[in-house]
Amino acid sequence: FFPIKLKEYTVDEVDTWAEHFKTLVHPSSTEQKPQYVRNLNEKEQLFVANELMMCKINFPYWATRYAFIKRDKGGLCRFSFWESQEMLLETIGSMEDQGIPVLIINLKARQVGSSTLSEAILTHKAIYSGGTTSLVASDEPNKSEFLFNMMERIYDNLPLYLRPHRKFRVKGSQLYFDVQDSLIDVDSGNKRVGGIGQGVTIHSGHLSELATWANTDQITADFIPAVLSGASSNSFVILESTANGKSGFWYDSWKAAKRKEFYGFTPVFIPWWAIKEKYQSEPELGWEPSDRIVKQAMQIKA
Repeated sequence: FFPIKLKEYTVDEVDTWAEHFKTLVHPSSTEQKPQYVRNLNEKEQLFVANELMMCKINFPYWATRYAFIKRDKGGLCRFSFWESQEMLLETIGSMEDQGIPVLIINLKARQVGSSTLSEAILTHKAIYSGGTTSLVASDEPNKSEFLFNMMERIYDNLPLYLRPHRKFRVKGSQLYFDVQDSLIDVDSGNKRVGGIGQGVTIHSGHLSELATWANTDQITADFIPAVLSGASSNSFVILESTANGKSGFWYDSWKAAKRKEFYGFTPVFIPWWAIKEKYQSEPELGWEPSDRIVKQAMQIKA
């Protein structure tokens, strides 16, 4: 039983409330000791209670109102779902409805928004699930840090009434929310020593650019056992990469997943033509496809 009737505030309404709460932040408020200039009144408390619950139970609501990401051309903007991301989210939602661990292997075109969506989901789970250990890793350390920065950016731009207490932060490698007891750890696939996820239980994870990992044994020997040892309906793990030839770990893993023989992971393919926001435009008046394009299209359709 929840003491209030939940409401979906519009983006404009959220903006108005967020600006209002900014005026209430005490001049001496810090990250370690956040405070307002006064106690919140009943109306303010009801709004905060509503948003805490709505954001917890409704990821799209939270993402499209409170998750800020970097635009391709610079600057910040709210998360807005591309069609390619909705394809991935549909599979995630279906698995959640079935009450099974969300384990996905994602073969994709470049820049379809998979990483942005994955980091938003991992951030959401770290904040709202509690007791979560998350791991993010790309092939190279600088790419892993890029993914980690997405999560930090979301956290840093949350309003005070939604921002969890951050006990510590290690630049480019760790975030820990002590009240939630949630840890976000960062690693990389092409490091010289050590494995991925050794000695821990991974509840949420995102491994990126797997087609170019030098040491893939650590995925099946370390990471996947760390995931499966604590797998539950709250698990969220995505392995993703673009294609890189018809051989190697990534190719073999994708083929195995298509046969339902890769540790229970569900294959999701996102082609470049699913990203209408980037790759689709209106043809010029009178344009017609060439014979070569028509032939190729018929081969694909067949």
